[in-house]
Amino acid sequence: LVGSEWRRELTKAMQAAPPGAAGRSPFRLSMQVKGSDEAALGTLHLAAAAPLSSSRPGNGGMRLWSYVSGTAAETEASKLALGMEIKHASFNTGFSGAKLVCA
Repeated sequence: LVGSEWRRELTKAMQAAPPGAAGRSPFRLSMQVKGSDEAALGTLHLAAAAPLSSSRPGNGGMRLWSYVSGTAAETEASKLALGMEIKHASFNTGFSGAKLVCA
């Protein structure tokens, strides 16, 4: 995906993604990222505390880190998204808690 296409694709997939374990939040999506030479650059793990929409977008930032496994990166993204949800709810910002982890 080129330019901002990955953002649109992630948003569409997040809106259609099933909820996390036991039918509860967070909503999660993982996507492999490749460079222009098709070499793998890593995996993006997007987690949101609720479904994302244009009326309630996600906010929470990005973390670039080396994890022992994809599962560890996904778990970290989910925990961080829930933390952001608490922050946004505390200040009534209108955003859903979200986090993007690059591993």
